[in-house]
Amino acid sequence: MLAAARQEIDLLVSDPRRIAVEVRRQWETFVGSMDNDPGGSVRPDIASRWRWCREHCVDPRMEKAPIDLSPEMLAELLAKEDLGIAGKEILGDFAQAVHHAGHIIVLADARGRILHAVGDPGVRNAVGDLNFHEGGLWSEEAAGPNGISIALTTGRTGLVFGPEHFVEACHPWVCYGSPVRDPVTGVMVGAVDISGRAQDVGLAAMDLTVAVARSVERMLTGRSLIRRHALIAEYLSALRRWPSDGVMLLDETGRVIEINPRGAQIFRRDLRLLLGQQIATAIPELGEIFQLSWKTGGTQETATQHSDAHVHVHCSPVIIESRPAGSLMILRPIEQHATAVSLPRPVGARLSSRRLATFGDILGDSQAIAKALRIAEIAAGSGKTVLLIGETGTGKELFAQAVHSASSRSAGAFVAVNCAALPRDLFESELFGYAPGAFTGARRDGAHGSFEQADGGTLFLDEISSMPLDLQSKLLRVLETKVVTRLGCATPRYVDARVIAASNEDLTALVAAGRFRADLYYRLNVLSVRVPPLRERPEDILFFVKYFLAQERQESGLPPLLLSRPVQEALVLFKWPGNVRELKNLCERWAIQVVGREVTLNDFPSEMNSVPPTAPADRSEARAIGSDEITAALEKSGHNVSAVARALGISRATIYNRLRSTARHRTSRRD
Repeated sequence: MLAAARQEIDLLVSDPRRIAVEVRRQWETFVGSMDNDPGGSVRPDIASRWRWCREHCVDPRMEKAPIDLSPEMLAELLAKEDLGIAGKEILGDFAQAVHHAGHIIVLADARGRILHAVGDPGVRNAVGDLNFHEGGLWSEEAAGPNGISIALTTGRTGLVFGPEHFVEACHPWVCYGSPVRDPVTGVMVGAVDISGRAQDVGLAAMDLTVAVARSVERMLTGRSLIRRHALIAEYLSALRRWPSDGVMLLDETGRVIEINPRGAQIFRRDLRLLLGQQIATAIPELGEIFQLSWKTGGTQETATQHSDAHVHVHCSPVIIESRPAGSLMILRPIEQHATAVSLPRPVGARLSSRRLATFGDILGDSQAIAKALRIAEIAAGSGKTVLLIGETGTGKELFAQAVHSASSRSAGAFVAVNCAALPRDLFESELFGYAPGAFTGARRDGAHGSFEQADGGTLFLDEISSMPLDLQSKLLRVLETKVVTRLGCATPRYVDARVIAASNEDLTALVAAGRFRADLYYRLNVLSVRVPPLRERPEDILFFVKYFLAQERQESGLPPLLLSRPVQEALVLFKWPGNVRELKNLCERWAIQVVGREVTLNDFPSEMNSVPPTAPADRSEARAIGSDEITAALEKSGHNVSAVARALGISRATIYNRLRSTARHRTSRRD
């Protein structure tokens, strides 16, 4: 393919002025008549693109390409998306090669939008009048054939010379284009274009275009490997957390990267044959669950049946560098999991509320949680928009499901979207859907957005603070009009979906900082429920620990664990920055790792060395009071730490730290 392009350049180099005159004459005849045959002077590939432009009403007299990216959107793509990060760095490396050589290099995404440009200042200024700069849209639909569109349309390296451009304003230029492909999927993710004046056409610029494109692909490969290592680390961590269950790791395409022997055994499959396979092909039932989790950006926990295997499946995206990089599946035979549920219907189907949480599933007796539940129950009966505010790990999605289950919409769908897990380019299509062929890579029949999927039910927008500003205005309009318009379509659609939003950030502070629209905040904040952090619910902590420990030990077939009195008081004192999620994680660890029948202070993980926090004023007191004296006082009081602290005139934190230090010292001596 590259050889053919080089032959075409050799022909052009032989007499570029004569060829330009002949092609220009054929172009004028073509655009001025209804003749579909441009003539023999026009290359067949270019002639077909001219016919396509005429059929799709591309204006040959247009003066400039449209702008499709705002400066804010550009900055986000260059900072967060792999193509933007890799492309900007590579173009920077090659910038000097074209700085005074009469050429510029541009990087475009798969939609033909220019993300970054470097090169000769004079050329940049000249083509700037055409919007051939950052933010410009240079797809074939927008601007006719050019270096970017030729690469994206054909998937090959090619060029468009002078009057071969369908748009007359581009006739002074020659554009070389080469596609950039994803190293994992092979899908085109963008293109590199080098442009200069038509009379300077030559092989060197073509070769440089290919070199830049391949360099971008190599950097994408490097970034992919970094994510792959991070995915493997998540898999190894899951093996330690769920040693008795099947664990499967999938990449972003749904291909099986890793699976442990237990996972293969559950489905009675050869482990070696599963590795590298698409999960949708190998085990279609798991493929459906993966697709549902990937589309919504949230966890799917359900049950499925494959042949005679009944399995409970927990599938969740693995987020690396603020974007989903793969998925982790935890597989457990249903005989070991009494609360397994049935397989959810496809995206957009109505989901039964019995598979979702209810208010009865929200545990705790503290005043803080009781207050939150009272407000949430009122919200469930109102039908108004609800805003859930709470730190990470407090259970906001549990509240959202419970509000849905108790509402008049409980028979409708509950669709959860994690805004923080959605790539910037997918926000609009995921929320509002898209028409057939709306963009490169779009499904042939288009797709329903989350609003349409939740029609008649509830749409849960988690981490709403992560939504880009330009999308916030569109969301506000949908909330006010109940009308959505799919990307690439002009037909509005009425939707009746109740919105529950959640945030772990202070939205009022974001509004003040200009990072969140005030009008959207007021529209969402009709009914507000603050989900309290665990540190404000100290009376619930021990209940949770005993509940989670009993659950984990029972599932593992192990006897119950007891909590020593010092451990109980330490748990209540800890601040729990990760809230209930962190507490549950600790219980899962203890259920597996604790030797014996009782949890002691020595079983706290090293990352919780600040449990409980040491009071600086107690250091001199701690030196004055020996460990033996503290131990004796505890035994005498029946391990009542509070009473001993009062009697000795020191804090409970000092007692805990001294006991943990003593326990570790004894352990190291035994070792």
